[in-house]
Amino acid sequence: MPKMAQTADNWETGCAMAQMRIKDIAAEAGVSPATVSRYLNNRPGQMTEETRARIAAVIERTGYRPRAAARNLRSSRTNLIGVILADIANPFSSAMLEGLSASAAARGCSLMTAISGNDPAKEAESLTRLIDAGVDGLVVNTCGGNDEAIAAAAGRLPVVLLDRDALAPGESAYAQLRFTEDVAAKCGDRFVIRFYSPLETIGGGIILDDAPARHKRNDAAVRSALAVRENGSGAERVLQALTALDTALPSAAQLAARLGMEETRLAPELDALLAHGEAAAPLPGRFIASAVLDALWARCEALLTDYHAKNPLHAGIRAAELRQRLFRAVEPERADALLTLFVREGKLRFAAERYALADFTVRYTRRQTALRTELLALYRAADLRPERTDRVLARFDAKDRAEAERVLESLLTGGELIALAPRLCLHREVYVCACALVRAYFADHETLTLAAFRDLLGTSRDSALLVLECLDRNGRTRREGDLRRPGRRLYE
Repeated sequence: MPKMAQTADNWETGCAMAQMRIKDIAAEAGVSPATVSRYLNNRPGQMTEETRARIAAVIERTGYRPRAAARNLRSSRTNLIGVILADIANPFSSAMLEGLSASAAARGCSLMTAISGNDPAKEAESLTRLIDAGVDGLVVNTCGGNDEAIAAAAGRLPVVLLDRDALAPGESAYAQLRFTEDVAAKCGDRFVIRFYSPLETIGGGIILDDAPARHKRNDAAVRSALAVRENGSGAERVLQALTALDTALPSAAQLAARLGMEETRLAPELDALLAHGEAAAPLPGRFIASAVLDALWARCEALLTDYHAKNPLHAGIRAAELRQRLFRAVEPERADALLTLFVREGKLRFAAERYALADFTVRYTRRQTALRTELLALYRAADLRPERTDRVLARFDAKDRAEAERVLESLLTGGELIALAPRLCLHREVYVCACALVRAYFADHETLTLAAFRDLLGTSRDSALLVLECLDRNGRTRREGDLRRPGRRLYE
């Protein structure tokens, strides 16, 4: 099935100054290599004007220049796309030409356009002229009468036909098939369509998308995506599949199955995407498109900006709440891996099971600072026998009580106080000492009983039980019946 191949090259970079690479530019600009790559490929996404200006300034100062010419020599491409339109006065033709021009420019390609004026002779002449000019592919809105010439052209380079209501023998075009019953098929499968009465073959083709959404007719973006599926490079196809899978974090095996590609062939394509910042691996062997990460970060940043504005004394949003609001049908492990990626990039801060924007800080007034100092002193003095929060707050004058309650909540979100129960808190230093005692105990014992823990703390059974249950919740200890064993987070 002759179609036009995607004309965008994989991003391969060179520069006027041999020592400068994408990661060098990223380091100087204070951004990720993926951000620089998207800037160079004119795909800014959610990139701010300030970030673009910073990258541009580094590129100007260092003299960095992509070696597009060298890239073209290696690929034997001209980055020229030939377009033949039957009737430029037709509104569809004008809209199509505008869409093709924008898509080509975004990929570093140019158009060579010819108008046949619905004249088959002019169309045939244009085919020859564009092929002789060395175009990488042809987009043809044929007026008819040149089936053999188009078929011959399709044998030399990719050709796609536009706006065809009917196909003559030997012609081909993209089509969306709709079935009355489920059909088992996968990408790359060949098919034949026949009338059942009378028995007559209509045509055949290749499955390019085995699970498509319902598309509008003559959607340029859909045709471009199908062109990548059919004739795009390995890296282009992999990146397209990663983008479509969004935050699913597929494995290499899952990607290979989706693309009908051997894993051994997929591996170098993935490596190239990772090296050029077009993809990332939040978990070992799990991948995501950088464009998806950019969109996810934009949503995360907006959500946290709103949260901080509404809760200025909170140290951050609970991890579970952020996962619930940011992700849909994503396992907690994968969601945490994506958020951890933002933490490593310096965009987020994570502490006390809460996330906050990296540049956010709780700012107390002078009076709130005094109340904070007084509250921390009260809880530190209480040691393992703290009072209920309502009794603690009752110690403050009526005019300060509401403000003291807000400060107390802030101390809880910041991890300076640890919640033992809904209305009972523990000073963090006391909690840390309890953890240290448990670690020391497990150095000589395999299990811990409540009685032994009570004796370790030198407190009542009820107080010891509250602290021990808190250790269970936080993963410091692990309950097995009436016994405790070291938890996964005991030695953090």
